[in-house]
This record gives sequence, structure tokens and C-alpha cells, in this order.
Amino acid sequence: EEEEECVYATAANQTLHRMINTMPIDKFVLKAPTFDRHTNYRMVFIVISAPFEKYERDEIRRTWANEKSSITRKVIDSLVIFLMGRSSIAWVEAADHNDILQVDVDDVYRSMVYKVECAFRWVRENLKSEFVVKVDSDTVIHVDRLNEHLKRLDQRGSDRWMTCYRWLPAMPIRDSCHRWFVAEEDFGLEYFPEYCNGPGYVMKRSAFDTIVDRMGSVKVFEVEDAFFTGVVARNLVDLYCVDGMVSPLFTEYSSCDEDASPTLSVLTTHFQFGEEKSKKNLTAAYERLKRPLCDTTVTRWLYQTAQCK
Repeated sequence: EEEEECVYATAANQTLHRMINTMPIDKFVLKAPTFDRHTNYRMVFIVISAPFEKYERDEIRRTWANEKSSITRKVIDSLVIFLMGRSSIAWVEAADHNDILQVDVDDVYRSMVYKVECAFRWVRENLKSEFVVKVDSDTVIHVDRLNEHLKRLDQRGSDRWMTCYRWLPAMPIRDSCHRWFVAEEDFGLEYFPEYCNGPGYVMKRSAFDTIVDRMGSVKVFEVEDAFFTGVVARNLVDLYCVDGMVSPLFTEYSSCDEDASPTLSVLTTHFQFGEEKSKKNLTAAYERLKRPLCDTTVTRWLYQTAQCK
């Protein structure tokens, strides 16, 4: 019996990568939100979404993206944009909410890097902001806590920095049946540089602009977080990892300051319900993020491999 061909056994699409970075970006934008071009937003959140995730988008709109849930969202201008690929579903929803950026890219997992490239270029050319935040649709944010972390990190004096849960140098996956397969022709080194864990990372605007301006000159591969925050950002952007700010797994615990204020600001729902990695309840996760249990033992275990400084 003939073996079934691997779904992911292809190298990256260097032609599409080159087109996204050289053609006018409007050629790739099918639908974009309207906004005030004169506003310098504190944070622009790019939420990676799929057409079928309407329920998740509505949960995000009701929870962490809702202006009523955050002093920062209410008082300081920030923008939440849902990024989608090709789909007829987006048109009706975009008219109702004015928060969808739809790009002319297949909406499949291996095309995420191209979707994000389109979004990054569009933000670079159309929006002013102090920070750009990339967020997965299975992740919740405590915007006020995150804003306080960013204020402190900005005092370190770096011109270009980003912050996240950091992966130390790891080997690319060469198994062509794996969803994170990287062909040697796309990235030939034995190790990635250190990079940000994908569910959520924050870039100071100068760092974001540097990444966008450089990404077209680097061969693309289809592992989004390692590409943008590792290979493209290498030697150009400082990577800050703050203990307890971002959790790479769902947890009910947070490290807390001396006054018992939690530090956890970005929480993924991975393994929220035990061994089922993808099963999630964003509303419940956000309620837990608002009031996590203080326990440094758990957060120390989560961060022992990241070696934050």
C-alpha cells in the first residue's frame, strides 16, 4: 500500500515572500479597518485569526480587547486588529466591527508567516504606535499589567527591543511531516538564534520597523516566531525576557510583587484542559488572568529554561 504523502513536505515560498516585500502592500490587502492616521497609538495588537474562529474573536472583543476591561484601553489609544487570510466570511464581520485586516494569502497554518509579513508591512506603512504586539487567537492579555512592564523595560535604555517568553537556541525540525518543518535550503544552520515564543510578543516600534525593513532580505521559512524574532531580528534587536510576564502554557498561578500584585500579563490557553492542547475557553482564561493565584514556585519552573534576565 502506497504511503500517504506528507502535508508539510515543501520548502518555503520564496517567490511569495519576495512579492510581499517588494510590491505595494495594498496589492495584498483585501480588507482593512478604518482608523485615525494622526493618532500615535500606545499599542497596536495584531491577533492572528482564522475565518472559522468567529467565536474566539467575539470572546476577545468581550474580554481583554474591550475598552471597559482596561484603564489603558480606555484612557490611552490602542488598537486591536484581527488578521485573516482569504475568506468571504470576513466581509460581513468587518462591516460590523471595523477590526479585521484581511490579506490575499491562503489561510492555512503553514502560510502564517506570509500573513504576518503582510500585516507587518501594512502596519509599518499605515499606523503610528509606540509598540506592536503580535498575539495568537488562543491567548489572552492583561493590557494594564503589560503596559506597566513596558514602561519599566523602556527605562533600560535600549533603542530597539522586544519582550516575550524566550526560547534559547534550538535546532530546526527537519522532519518533513512536522508542521514546523524547515528545509535546509531555507535555513541551513544547525541552530536558530534565541527567539520569542509565538503566542505573544511585544516589539518597541523602532524594533518592529527594523524587523519589517530587514525581513525581505532574509530567506523565509515557515516557522513565524523563529523567523521574525530570531533570524530577522538577530544582532539588531535586544530581546528582553521578564520572569512571570508571559506564560507559554496555561497556568492559574503568577509570581507576585511585594504588594501581592501579579506579574502575569500574557497567558496562552495551551493545555488549559489537561492533555488536550487546543481545547480552550478564552473567557475563563481571562477571568483567571485577572485574578491569578500567587505562587513563585510554579512560575520559577515555567521560566527555568528561558533564563530570563
